[in-house]
Amino acid sequence: MDVSWTHSVEHTPWVETLRISEDGDLIMVETQFQSYGAGAPENTSGTVSIEDGFIVISGINEVYETYNWFHSHHADFTITVGDETTIEPTDLPDQTAIEMKVERSLFYFSG
Repeated sequence: MDVSWTHSVEHTPWVETLRISEDGDLIMVETQFQSYGAGAPENTSGTVSIEDGFIVISGINEVYETYNWFHSHHADFTITVGDETTIEPTDLPDQTAIEMKVERSLFYFSG
């Protein structure tokens, strides 16, 4: 899953790639951005490279129970799973603190 937005100060694209662990945690595996500035990671255990004009930090493997952000329609925030954008910038309320987490459901079938 890719979480992407336009940085509020730098006005450049930012992408974080997350995966879901078997325990339901969100794991950040990679981040991509075009310039170091406000909010850019200072210390990371990942591998840093430059690809197509982006600073790419891969192999991060930071675990989060929740993924939090302050949502703004002006930031072009999207969530993409595979090739499909599942959340567009205006799908969520503007100027709102948002928390994303994984919830598991049990399904029972009888028949």
